[in-house]
Amino acid sequence: MPNELTVIGPTSNLSGGTITGATLTNVQINTSTVLGGLVNNANISTSTMNGGKVENATHNGLTITTSTAATLTPLGGAKHTLAASTGTVADVDVAQSFTAGQRGAVVVLADAASVAVNLALGNNFSLLLGTATDTGARTLANPSNAVVGQSGFIIVTTPASAIPAMAFGNQYKFAGTATIAVSTATGTVDQITYYAITATSIALEITKNFA
Repeated sequence: MPNELTVIGPTSNLSGGTITGATLTNVQINTSTVLGGLVNNANISTSTMNGGKVENATHNGLTITTSTAATLTPLGGAKHTLAASTGTVADVDVAQSFTAGQRGAVVVLADAASVAVNLALGNNFSLLLGTATDTGARTLANPSNAVVGQSGFIIVTTPASAIPAMAFGNQYKFAGTATIAVSTATGTVDQITYYAITATSIALEITKNFA
């Protein structure tokens, strides 16, 4: 029966065909389709995994469809974990051509007299001013966990009532000016774009009055 097959390497080499309900350990799998079963400590090349479970596999061109959690190490790359993947695995260290839209989640910043920004949480942020009980001026605090090359935006929305101006921490840098001014009129939306030049030097630009 196919679902009773157990293959244990490391000398085993499976190439082509369809493997159904098998337990594959320490094997080389090339240009095969794996349906269900368990793939463990395998080297997988140009194959498809549909159902089943992948654990600790080194891959080069693996497509995973509706499989359970997979821990994969791209050939020559760092390990990463995929949970219930339903598409083609994309390595982060090679050029990609995506066939579907890609986007990052927008992280909501908490309004406060000093607005904390943790860049480890995402690339894009939103801030609705005026939600904190403090009605005084705001400061966008120096970001934590900044990494050279990270970039994104912060959408700043002014509430129905006008607020005082916003100041910025000393790690933020501005082109040709000492600072930038966030809109204070009611109901306005500004986009602040940032780029981490260094971990302690963050370039900011602002585009104002979207609403």
